[in-house]
Amino acid sequence: MRVLRRYGFAPAAAVALCGLVGCIAEPWPEEYVSETQYWNDVAAGGYHSCAVEQENGLRCWGCEDSEFDEGQCDPPYKTMYGSVSAGPDASCTIDGGQLTCWGSGHLLPTADTLESGDWDSVSVGGEFACGLRGDEAICWGRFASDETIKILEGQYSEIAAGDDHACAVTTNKEIECLAGEGEAPWDPPSGLKADRIAVGNYHACAVNKSDGRIQCWGCDEGDDHGQCSVPDDLNTSLAAGEGSVAQIATGKRHTCALSTDGAVQCWGCDDDSSDEVCEPWFLEDQLERIDAGREHTCGVSFNGHIVCWGDNSSGQRDPP
Repeated sequence: MRVLRRYGFAPAAAVALCGLVGCIAEPWPEEYVSETQYWNDVAAGGYHSCAVEQENGLRCWGCEDSEFDEGQCDPPYKTMYGSVSAGPDASCTIDGGQLTCWGSGHLLPTADTLESGDWDSVSVGGEFACGLRGDEAICWGRFASDETIKILEGQYSEIAAGDDHACAVTTNKEIECLAGEGEAPWDPPSGLKADRIAVGNYHACAVNKSDGRIQCWGCDEGDDHGQCSVPDDLNTSLAAGEGSVAQIATGKRHTCALSTDGAVQCWGCDDDSSDEVCEPWFLEDQLERIDAGREHTCGVSFNGHIVCWGDNSSGQRDPP
């Protein structure tokens, strides 16, 4: 496991010197930062990214390689957009409880059970998506070879979709995971109750409700690049109450954590040529939100800029 450049989440011995938002060395390169600063939300997909403007408009970019263009960079016209989620070849948004998806056709919500409103959240995975409607968790699309709609039994507060897996947090903070047909099931760490959860291509991570530490699993399936190996200094600081996690973002072979004060730390990328995704540049503005795509990550800073780092093979790292 290799922990590369980071800012914030300083190890316990350095907290007094740097602080959780300290140790900032240099600004972002201009090409990684949006020209405008009026963004509320951002989502990183496979070879594209999407972001919601403060005036509730939406922009997507990337898709420069036609091999990976399924229409996920061409959102339908709407007067308002809410939160957005991006997968390998599709994107979805929710506004006012209404679900809208575009890109690869198998994610378009055509069934009656999906068209009705009152949606709270959506997460786009690999050829499938999952969402919450009230306490109900629903997945649809090509969940491996199974294209039926899956309604999970129980009450849920959060759900996250990965490449062939999905994990949900129940209202009592327990974790349940689903595996696509032919995929090995994932068992979260025994007794883990979570506050937040994220699912990547080959792994999942959650914030332990009891002590604030990050725990990851799934990397024992033969694709371990360090994305499950949470840095010891990070978990030591979290367990000591020196900061807390606001958001986790999981990609193909990397993981990033965002602290409540806007600091980011990423890990993974062992033996991977695309290790820049684990090396976020130090920046002047702390981040308010982050999301990890296949091999790139984007965030929204507190001043409304979008910042991205990692793979740019299809222009997905270049925000408008």
